[in-house]
Amino acid sequence: MFNYTDLSDFEFEELCKDIMERKLSMNLRIYTSGRDRGIDLSDYEIPHQTIVQIKHYMNSTYSSLKTSLGNEIKKVEKLNPRSYYICVSKSLTEANTEDIYEMFANYMDSTNNIVDLKEIDAFLADESNSDILRKHYKLWLHSTGILSEIYNQNIFIDCEALLSNIDIEKNYFIQTNIYDTCFKHLMRDRIIFMTGAPGVGKTITSKMLLLECASKGYKVKYTTNANLTDIKRSLSADKNTKEIILLDDCLGQHYFKMNENKESELLSLIKYVQMNKKKKLIMNSRIAIFNEARGRSIEFNKFFNREIILNYLIDMNKMSSIDKAKIFYSHLYFNKIPAPHFKELRKEKRYKNIVNHKNYTPRIIEFIAEPHVFKEINEVDYYSYVIKSLNTPDNLWKDEFDYKLNSVDRIFMYILYSLTETIISTKALKECFEERLLLEPTLDTTVNNFDSVVSRLNNSMITLFDVHGEQNVGVSNPSVNDFLKPRFENNNNEQHKIRNSLVYFEQLQRCYKKEKYTGELVKMTRDHSITKLKSTHKGLVQSLIVSTISKESILDSFYIDEIHDYLLHSPYKLFSISGTSEISSVLYFFTDEEVFNLYKIKDILCSTDKISLLLEDILDFETITWTITALHDLIDLYEIQIDEQQLVEVIESALQNTIEHLALNIDINEFDDQIRYTIEYSIDSYGNIHEDELPQKVLDTLGEEFLEQKINEDLRRIESIFDINSEYIIQSFYENLDIDTDDIIQYHLDNLCEPDDYEYRDSRNSVDDIEAIFEREII
Repeated sequence: MFNYTDLSDFEFEELCKDIMERKLSMNLRIYTSGRDRGIDLSDYEIPHQTIVQIKHYMNSTYSSLKTSLGNEIKKVEKLNPRSYYICVSKSLTEANTEDIYEMFANYMDSTNNIVDLKEIDAFLADESNSDILRKHYKLWLHSTGILSEIYNQNIFIDCEALLSNIDIEKNYFIQTNIYDTCFKHLMRDRIIFMTGAPGVGKTITSKMLLLECASKGYKVKYTTNANLTDIKRSLSADKNTKEIILLDDCLGQHYFKMNENKESELLSLIKYVQMNKKKKLIMNSRIAIFNEARGRSIEFNKFFNREIILNYLIDMNKMSSIDKAKIFYSHLYFNKIPAPHFKELRKEKRYKNIVNHKNYTPRIIEFIAEPHVFKEINEVDYYSYVIKSLNTPDNLWKDEFDYKLNSVDRIFMYILYSLTETIISTKALKECFEERLLLEPTLDTTVNNFDSVVSRLNNSMITLFDVHGEQNVGVSNPSVNDFLKPRFENNNNEQHKIRNSLVYFEQLQRCYKKEKYTGELVKMTRDHSITKLKSTHKGLVQSLIVSTISKESILDSFYIDEIHDYLLHSPYKLFSISGTSEISSVLYFFTDEEVFNLYKIKDILCSTDKISLLLEDILDFETITWTITALHDLIDLYEIQIDEQQLVEVIESALQNTIEHLALNIDINEFDDQIRYTIEYSIDSYGNIHEDELPQKVLDTLGEEFLEQKINEDLRRIESIFDINSEYIIQSFYENLDIDTDDIIQYHLDNLCEPDDYEYRDSRNSVDDIEAIFEREII
């Protein structure tokens, strides 16, 4: 008999789904257990005609099972299905089966509707169902008996270190999409090289692939010291002997330091496996070390750049959300998380925040789900503890950063962090990096340090992106930034060196604490050194300069052209960043006559063409109305002579442009409640609704609410000082309102009409796969 105790309740549920789908020749849905109303699986019909109830009661008594089934009777009566089935992970006697059948006889054709463990076992033992068995890794792994042979030296070399914890690890292992991809490549190409950051699951995936091959008759070759001579010596001279080799962390824990002979040995082994169809080879390595090997060895790089070898490179950093959820749940289940702790994770579906956390890795999950953690952290604090662990994953990157990177690599990472927390062009990063290295007089400049570092760290701590044909660089995982942040902020020496080698404005902002940043900004504006800084955003430094001048009342004719260019041509008048100001605030700076004259603002205010340029890039309605108000006040204050009719036309055009932009980019979700109320109030006392009238009602509601909340007050202010045609401007909003009213109406009608519908694990329903895993009580 297969060992079903290794399956969590959800894994047993998935197994039963596969079995019943084949038995009944239909597709079934999985429901969330916590809200199933008597349903674990069902057909796709509404109301349901076929329902399956699943009970994973492997270690419970029949009495407990019968009591639990008794609680389902009223639910089944309410559902009234045509066919009701029960799957249990318990062997039942004939009397047990008859007993259960009598409880649900009105909904069962016979006792065949009750599927117990004996029948499940027989089904899986049938060769025609081997594909289902293959999907459920833990069952076939145990059935092969391979675990009982793991210390057989005829099969394994040096297996104690590799497989000493395998009996425990197999419980937590999830057969992910990545695993299936690796297995497919291994069967087809016979060689795979798994790469990835620390903690993504390279080793456990390698072990399980190894065991699966061992169960298929392959002899396993492995050594803890990566001694390739021992591996090659152990291989059978008989080319028909099936053998699989595992080189775990094959390039070492530190940077690739193979001598020439060892490098040749590795390549020779790979080529040997290529030429022998009965041999397979699994290799894995941290991506940084793999890239270092390629960078230092021409032959190694050439070999792995060959098209055929590219099929062997498996990116272990990619993992689906559902696989992440299964891994998390598996650790909680088999580590016997206390019910109060699990309840805290289920509050407001908090588990989703964990599964979808930007820093999720199996390594962190393993850490926070250790049994000792449940003892040390009380249930109320557990969720906060998990989130804190994910938010500050020092344990993930500390060893890599402190001990496996050299000083040039660390400088590179600090420079990257000084520029961005997202991505930046490789060109900009190289400028800053090379400027910073000028402060390292002992550095070897005969090599291309930038390219070497990028090659080493690519897909380890950094990733390269192509953006519109330009290469960009970013961290490989957001957790890298989280790790770097405190390191950077507390490293005064490195910050000092970056401040002395500034190239980009973004570095200035990150290298000064908030209280010193403003002072440095003012100092650099006064001595003009700020104009030498570049920025990743065109116009940002200019916007920053003008904002600083206006805030600090700086009078300097050096900046006349800068100010005029900003007012008339900068697309970043509203750039939101520390130190900048809205254009309306800048304009009020010129109410001081000395300032007004020094910066020649009259040249702008006398020309409607220039005023049009000043207004054309402002797309926020509140800002443009305040800017128009500021222009009016300046024109009035200095008695500027200008054609009023032309000025009104310019203002109307600017307002129209802004409101058209708002209409095209309206956020419908902001007005969700108002739209729902409109639809509800359109239903008469008989439940009838005139759907042909709803689209216009929705548009009217949306327009009224948006105009009232976002526009009307500001528009009235402009009307009080300029004779503008506000009705014409508002009409522009409706003419450019581009929304699909049919979808919006259908969405709300569906929600109004679905109070009694069941929630199930399906892409067409709000309950997703992750909820189906966690909305259950862990037994």
